[in-house]
Amino acid sequence: GTPLTDPEQELYDSVSIDSLTEKESLVRKEMQAQVEAGNITEVERDTLLSQVEERLKALDEELAEAEAGKKPKKVEKLTAMKEKAMARQKLLESIVPKSPHRLKNEPKIAKLRAEMRPLQKLEDSAKGRLLSVKETTALARKEEILEEIALLEEASREWFEEDAAFEIRLKASRA
Repeated sequence: GTPLTDPEQELYDSVSIDSLTEKESLVRKEMQAQVEAGNITEVERDTLLSQVEERLKALDEELAEAEAGKKPKKVEKLTAMKEKAMARQKLLESIVPKSPHRLKNEPKIAKLRAEMRPLQKLEDSAKGRLLSVKETTALARKEEILEEIALLEEASREWFEEDAAFEIRLKASRA
């Protein structure tokens, strides 16, 4: 690897485990509030539900082992954890998912799509006939608009957004 630059090294040295732990707890608390308020999308809800289902399976296995090993305190603790996980599962199942977040460049894209509608009508009506110079020039703009829309859509992708989630947001934007 390459050595860190002075500003990078300074940042690395200034961050402590305590500040990272504090940040982690703050993020967890905010995420929990977001879920409890029902402000999650369908993809997020499905992800959380699958995590809870995996947790419940793991707890069932641990509970069976604890019961077989005759460990009453562990059984009691695991039963409480399972009840908590089941309550979370019920909460998640009761949430009505929010529509996907709008694209960052949605207003610009909408304006370009509005500009493209008459061009599409012109192209559809021109089937089989020769176009005038003015019509040909106007239709040349259509390709530019399509390229610009594609660039704006891609620029609207969030940092760690998965392809499937981004496709859902694109479909909602195009509808």
